[in-house]
Amino acid sequence: MAMIEELTQPFRKWRVWWLMSAQDIELRYKRSVLGPLWISASMLAFIIAISLLYSQIFGRPLKEYMIWLAPGYLTWMLIGSFFNEGSSSVTAHSSEVQNLSGFSMTSIASIVVSRGVIIFLHNSVVALGVMLVVGHTFTPYALMAIPGVLSLALIGLLIVVSLGPVCARFRDIPQVLTSLMQVIFFLTPVIWLPDARSIPEIIYTLNPFFHLVDVVRAPLIGQPYHPTTGVSMVIIFVTLLATSLWSLSVSRGRLALWA
Repeated sequence: MAMIEELTQPFRKWRVWWLMSAQDIELRYKRSVLGPLWISASMLAFIIAISLLYSQIFGRPLKEYMIWLAPGYLTWMLIGSFFNEGSSSVTAHSSEVQNLSGFSMTSIASIVVSRGVIIFLHNSVVALGVMLVVGHTFTPYALMAIPGVLSLALIGLLIVVSLGPVCARFRDIPQVLTSLMQVIFFLTPVIWLPDARSIPEIIYTLNPFFHLVDVVRAPLIGQPYHPTTGVSMVIIFVTLLATSLWSLSVSRGRLALWA
């Protein structure tokens, strides 16, 4: 019961972690002219450069490819932040863990996830703007991306809770995870399009990251969800819930020592 209560803590103390995540972003870019918009600028440059090159490689019209790439890369950046920042989340908040009573792993995870969502909202202006500029028309179905983002935020919370203590205990894991995420990026349909004629469908349908991207990208580009996405999201959630409960039980009373 204690672990369940800890997992639900973010929903009861949302004002605390939301303010801390906003402050963290402000401090990180305090002396920068554009602030976190530098991330959006780099994303825009990536979308333009990759679209100009890969639309030719894959033989796709530039407009079609940019509409595919922009929301996919936007979503991937959010997912990647859960893994990359989640792996170093405990060590990054070591002072709070060691000095603040009640500052739990779920508190850390809430800050990481909310920070990622704030940056996602900044970046979404760029991604959606690119889609509008090239002539994409959004339908009311695009609003389904909102529950998609909320589901990713919930899954992101479980990812950080699962990874944080383990990566704090074994300091080599974050480096391995960073390299692994780079490989997974190229194995996931983000910069390439699923095409049953050349790529067996099983290659990407068994990839959980495809479905994590699909819950946001599909509504934005006006395509239906993949038939297996719903079941895959449930499996991902249940698996991460189990690993997060295990992680909390293992790290209970030890988090300050590992930080």
